[in-house]
Amino acid sequence: MEAAGPTEKPFEFDSYGQRLFIAIIISCIFLSGVFGNGLVILSVFLSRRLRNVTNVFVVNLAFADFLVCLFSPATVIALSSRNGWPLKSEFYCSAAAMIVYVTIGVSLYNLASIAVNRYVLITKPVETYQRIFGKQIVVILWIACCGLCPEFW
Repeated sequence: MEAAGPTEKPFEFDSYGQRLFIAIIISCIFLSGVFGNGLVILSVFLSRRLRNVTNVFVVNLAFADFLVCLFSPATVIALSSRNGWPLKSEFYCSAAAMIVYVTIGVSLYNLASIAVNRYVLITKPVETYQRIFGKQIVVILWIACCGLCPEFW
């Protein structure tokens, strides 16, 4: 791969048509993500049979992804504006960026936790699985750790 020479102009994302296209894609992700993750959370909340250790991790993942989708309209607002951020205060934009970055980290840790949970269940004896994931407080602490870890990295 060659480095950009002094005569090459760096890419700038300044085409309004391109920005609107990306804003439409993000809007579709927003709608499907809020709807889909909301259904996952609601289904586990309403059905007792779905309340198990693995689904605790899945609901935590769905909640983190729900937050990412919920704050994606800030990106749509910025992309669809012709002259930068259109609102007077930049607090919403900054808060949305912080929440999105943290919850993406939480999502990654949740996916890793689900993988560890399934790995232990499949490869270890049931007693080992029960010792690690059998108590509710352990699962709650594990999820709390998933929520705190992105802030430390």
